[in-house]
Amino acid sequence: MKMKKLIAILLAVVLCFAAVSCTSKGDGNTTTAAASTSDAPADSSAPADDTSDSGTDTTADNLYTYDHITVALPEGFTLNENAGTPLALCPDYPSRTDNIAFSKGGADNIANYTRELLDSIYSQTFAGFGESTVFEKTVIDGKDAIKYGCTFTQNNVAMTLIQIMIFGSTYSDVLTFTSVSGYYDAAFEAVIASISVAD
Repeated sequence: MKMKKLIAILLAVVLCFAAVSCTSKGDGNTTTAAASTSDAPADSSAPADDTSDSGTDTTADNLYTYDHITVALPEGFTLNENAGTPLALCPDYPSRTDNIAFSKGGADNIANYTRELLDSIYSQTFAGFGESTVFEKTVIDGKDAIKYGCTFTQNNVAMTLIQIMIFGSTYSDVLTFTSVSGYYDAAFEAVIASISVAD
């Protein structure tokens, strides 16, 4: 059972890497999170490294439900559900490739996971694995959860990965946040804070 869960997690990571490697948007079934409720117009002339407004608006209009979890997606993120595993792409994709992937698995137990185990799996799977940055066992909306983060390099692109693994009695859900530009890091933390879980 433990290996099935780890394979599901790795699959989610591979999907994130695929999005990073893509050079154009797909023509698939996509939806976009609602626009900001602010009266201020969006500044499309902001330079690429400007982090003054990184889509941290996570209003109720941006809610997305996948399996047992509901999150408030950052403003403007486009959801592609055609790959079998939903992938939320940032509004300026492909110039920025930051994304959120959603995956699910069967019942699992938080006790099966340690920082060393996840580090070992990622370092054996990806030659560009750097180091783990966070491993925290916690509770999200009454369910056991793990927040795991690491750095790595793929195709000469440095990135940071944060995974939230939620363990229900009959399921496990995983959200994978891939940060390449760093521009959406605050928005990703807002998404993590917005997670609600239903059985």
